[in-house]
Amino acid sequence: MRAHEQPFAREEANGGLTLAPGGATKLFGIALLPLVFVFTPWFMTSHEGHGSAAEAFEVDGDPVTALVPAAAGAAARYAVGGAGLYRGNADGAEWEVVGENPPAGEIVAPADGSETLLAGEAPDCGRGGGGTPLSRSTDGGATWDEVSDVADIRPLAIWGDDDLALGAECSGLMVSTDNGDVWTAVAGFELGRQVTAFAVVAEDEGRRVLVGATGEGGTSQLLEFDLADPDAPEVSEPLKEYFGLGAVAGVGEQRFLAGPEGVWVSSDRGEEWTLRKSGLEDVVLSVDPLQEAIPEEEMERGFGLRAIAVDPANADHLAIGSIDGVYLSESGGEEWTKVDGVDGEIQRIVISETGGVVFAQSEDEVLTVTPWEN
Repeated sequence: MRAHEQPFAREEANGGLTLAPGGATKLFGIALLPLVFVFTPWFMTSHEGHGSAAEAFEVDGDPVTALVPAAAGAAARYAVGGAGLYRGNADGAEWEVVGENPPAGEIVAPADGSETLLAGEAPDCGRGGGGTPLSRSTDGGATWDEVSDVADIRPLAIWGDDDLALGAECSGLMVSTDNGDVWTAVAGFELGRQVTAFAVVAEDEGRRVLVGATGEGGTSQLLEFDLADPDAPEVSEPLKEYFGLGAVAGVGEQRFLAGPEGVWVSSDRGEEWTLRKSGLEDVVLSVDPLQEAIPEEEMERGFGLRAIAVDPANADHLAIGSIDGVYLSESGGEEWTKVDGVDGEIQRIVISETGGVVFAQSEDEVLTVTPWEN
C-alpha cells in the first residue's frame, strides 16, 4: 500500500522528498470462497467523545494489515489480512474472505457496484526499477489475471460498469476506457509533475476527481478533473498551491486539502479556502513553507497529514491520519481532537459507508474506532 506522505527532515522511504533546514526541498520521485464472518463490536468501548478507544482490526482472529482505498458510495469496502482479501458491508460490521492474498502493489476497489478491481505499482520515478505488471480481478477479488503488456501503472480508481479506470505513472495521470487494457495520458497534466494525492469526489452528479500534482521543487498543485467525457477529460486551473505532499477529499461542492500547515477547506469547489488547524498543532507547521522557513523545532519534531476521509453519512465528520495518530472532527474541520491510544504514523483512513466505523492503517496494522452515532 502506498501512503501519501508529507516531508520530514529526512528522506522518506517511499515519498522520495528530502527537506533541508530552511525549507529547501528536492523531489527524487514518489514512492508515491464466500464465508461470512461477523466483525463483532468488541472494539466499541470507552466512548468519550473523540476519546473513543481504538483497537486492532481482526476478522475471525486474522489481523488485517492493509486497507484498500474506498470511494464514498461504493458498494463494498476491502481490506487485506493474513488469510487473504476481505470484503466488508456498508456498515463495516460483516466481512467475508473473497480470495487469497492479492497481487503486489496498490489495489483499488470499484467506485460503482461492479466487481472489477485493479492492482499495480509505478516505479520510483527518480530511481528507476519497476516492471510490476498490472493485474485485474473481475469477480470481486476472488481471482486475478495480469493485463497483457501493461506494467508500471499505479491504479487510482475504476468504474467497472463503464469500463473506465484512472492510474498514474511517471509521466502523469493516465486513463483507460476498457477496464485497464490500454492507457493514454490525460491532457492538461503538466509534464514534470507526479500524482501524489487523489480522491473521487462524492455526491457529484458528474464524475470528478481531485489530483495533487507535485513538481521537482517540492511545490504541489491541487487540480480537478471532470471525466463526464472520458475520451476528453477537462482539467481545472490549479485550485490551490501548497508545499510538499498532501491528502485530498471532496463531497459535493466541498473540497478538503490536508497540507503541511493544516486542513484547507472550500465550500465552493476551490474558489475560496479557509485554513483550519485547531487541535492539530502538534502535527502541522505554524508557517506556510512556500512563504517562510520552517522553524527548527518543528523540523526536528516532524510534521505531516498523511490521509483524510469524510464520513459518507455526515460531511461534518472528518478523520485524518497524521505522523502521530488519528484526529477527528465533527465540525467540518473547525476543531480537531486526537483519538486516545493511537500513536505513530497513520498512512490511510477509510470510513464505513454508514459512518459508524473509522479504519486507520498504520505501518503494520489496521485500527478501528467508532466515534460517531449517525
